[in-house]
Amino acid sequence: MLRHVVGTSRPAWHSSRPCTWRGFATTAFTVPAQGSTPEQTLFVAGLNEGKFFGQDGAEEALKMVERIADHSPKYTLLFGIPERRYENLEQDHRTKDGRLTPSRQLEGIRHCEMIPVMQAGMVDKCPRKPIGRSVYTDQVHVAWMLWTHPREALRVYWAFWRRKNYKDRESCKFWMTHFPACAPTFFEERAQIIAIRAVEHVMALRKQDVLLGASQGGRSLAHFAEWIGKNGNSIRSGSTFAVPPHPLTFPSWTWTAPHNALVRSSPIVDPNGDIYVSTSAGELFKFSREGQQLWKRGFKNHYVFANPVYYGHIYTLQDDCTFFAIDAKTGSTVWQRKAGYGSGPDTLSVIAGMGVVVSSCFGKGEGTSLGGATTVVALNATDGSMLWSFRARYPLYNWIGSIQNQSLLFADFFGGTYRLSLSDGSVIWTVPPPSLTGATTGGLASGPNGVVYVTSNHEEIPNFRSGFVSAYLVSDGSLLWRRNTTYAANAGAAISPGSRPFVVVPTGPNPAVALQGGGAKDLEKYNNTDDFRKPGKLVVLDGTDGRTLWDYDFPDWYGPAANDTFEHSCLPDSFANPAIAGDGSIFVVGESGHLYRFRDADGDGKVSSVDEIYTHRLGNPPLMDSLREKTGGLRLAASEEELSYSAEIAGKNGLSVSLLPSAGGSDGAPHQQTCQQVLVVNNDIYDLVVKHLTEMMGKDAAEKFNSQDFLRQLRDNADHLCQDVIDLTPLLVFVYGILPLCVAQFLFLGGQYYLKKSGLLDDYMASNVDQRL
Repeated sequence: MLRHVVGTSRPAWHSSRPCTWRGFATTAFTVPAQGSTPEQTLFVAGLNEGKFFGQDGAEEALKMVERIADHSPKYTLLFGIPERRYENLEQDHRTKDGRLTPSRQLEGIRHCEMIPVMQAGMVDKCPRKPIGRSVYTDQVHVAWMLWTHPREALRVYWAFWRRKNYKDRESCKFWMTHFPACAPTFFEERAQIIAIRAVEHVMALRKQDVLLGASQGGRSLAHFAEWIGKNGNSIRSGSTFAVPPHPLTFPSWTWTAPHNALVRSSPIVDPNGDIYVSTSAGELFKFSREGQQLWKRGFKNHYVFANPVYYGHIYTLQDDCTFFAIDAKTGSTVWQRKAGYGSGPDTLSVIAGMGVVVSSCFGKGEGTSLGGATTVVALNATDGSMLWSFRARYPLYNWIGSIQNQSLLFADFFGGTYRLSLSDGSVIWTVPPPSLTGATTGGLASGPNGVVYVTSNHEEIPNFRSGFVSAYLVSDGSLLWRRNTTYAANAGAAISPGSRPFVVVPTGPNPAVALQGGGAKDLEKYNNTDDFRKPGKLVVLDGTDGRTLWDYDFPDWYGPAANDTFEHSCLPDSFANPAIAGDGSIFVVGESGHLYRFRDADGDGKVSSVDEIYTHRLGNPPLMDSLREKTGGLRLAASEEELSYSAEIAGKNGLSVSLLPSAGGSDGAPHQQTCQQVLVVNNDIYDLVVKHLTEMMGKDAAEKFNSQDFLRQLRDNADHLCQDVIDLTPLLVFVYGILPLCVAQFLFLGGQYYLKKSGLLDDYMASNVDQRL
């Protein structure tokens, strides 16, 4: 639904609300609340090229962002420019001390009018995402159209000398008038792809129901579970939009597994906030978010080592490789199917998506006391029928898979990486391990940027391993980058959301094994010594190029993991896979039993001070329970000299929150929440973007956004707009640029030669001399 437009030079759709941003091109689209899903609003702001003050300038956009932030502090910024240009702007213009760069220092920079808005998002630490089409795609599409329309190609000579006379909206009008066939390829298609990606972004947030600023309890509000299994989502990114309370105080409730059992699997959370945990004793428990046990399910003398997954039902795997689909409400069996000889006792995972359930098993005679698998098996999620199986080249350990682009990705014991078709298990591509000398208990994780990150190890000397983090493109498996880590990489990675994600990898040798009588055996020595020392380091890498952003050395640990005994041996890895919260906080727990929270409090892109590191001893009072959280307000000031947008402490402190806070108000009712996004575009395509958004986000938007057909249509249109075509730019330059010059030069030289050869030039020169005399 189109809510209101403010602007004196634009077609306007008015509402009963008063307009507060006068003289500024702004349109607001609203998707109304539906059931428990709150309202969503998308603001579209148009900026004039290079303009900072006055109508359609950056100053007006900042005022709008400030008012949006007052209402919804966790808003999202979308920019209608290509990703590479945005990354360069963000890299070159970071905020200093929470202040924007003076406008006089930005003049002349391409898209300089967007930099203050981008920096405001940095100050507010809100998500930011470029959604424009790449410059290369624009170029090849326009070149193709010019080649097929030679009259307009010839007209480029005339238009080239007049282009600087028209800017912003007039520029679009000029080109569309004189190039009716080719100009829409540049303006209309750019606007349409921006509109499609903006709608896809709104739909993704609506599907997740993680409306920024409304998810501190981590509780989904509709029919989507964000933490469905190990590493969270189906692509296994290890990140979430949920924001836990800060600081971590006493737990709201605790639970101890009965029968002296172990909990080796990741808890999962369904759309209602209910929690599922399986134990090694072969029991699956369901708890309410308040800690009440809702049901318990046993598996008849079988162990359950697998990480379960939520996908409408609960899917899990017992130790004889029998898959179970369990009704999430009652705990009863929907179906069960034996798909192999055995599984475990390592912490393998079950994953489900697109109607398929997948995990790993081994055959007869292939199991070991420490676990592992050899084969990936896939079943139909509806009835449990066997779809396919795939035997990996090397063993699988702590298997974890990622489902995306209708395919399954995973890594083996040595870091070899595979991509299979999810429908039939056929191989799309495989990548060999970086080294066969050192195994890993880590695995594969995937980011939102079309890249998978795989941890593996290399044994340089006997009993001493260093690690690798390798980044591969999902599309073809090509190596993007690989970085070596000082210590063994025995945990999987977590990847932050955004166009330029960061990758979090905890590293360190695995703990020793507790022996009967109190001794220990070190299966993974550090530096080939016998002192049972277990150093650890958290490494944070740039997801694009692999450079180290920052790292942190954990206190050394010695011997077996905390509370591990021969009689109660969990034998965990050095660190569990990390998790990244919606505010960018990094959570890491390891062999010491301490939960670490790394929180970039000063917004400098790294954690570098003690005040940004918080520690909680699991099962005991926190070590830093005197910490208090402050909430921030926003202040905006503008002058002809400088724009500023800085965070100001409002002075509210001493907040009391628990690990699982209530999602409602004092009466238990849910708070009314909204999700707000701001799309910033140049005014040359502002009207076109609004036109396409109006077509997509009409009164029936709430219904359309729940339709898979509508989503498929959007993606098909986006694929068409970004499809590869032959780059005819060199041919155009040659035919309409170089060739005419060559012809002109040939005619000139040919004419000169003819005149000289025929003597006409000499006669003409002689006659001129005679006349002058």
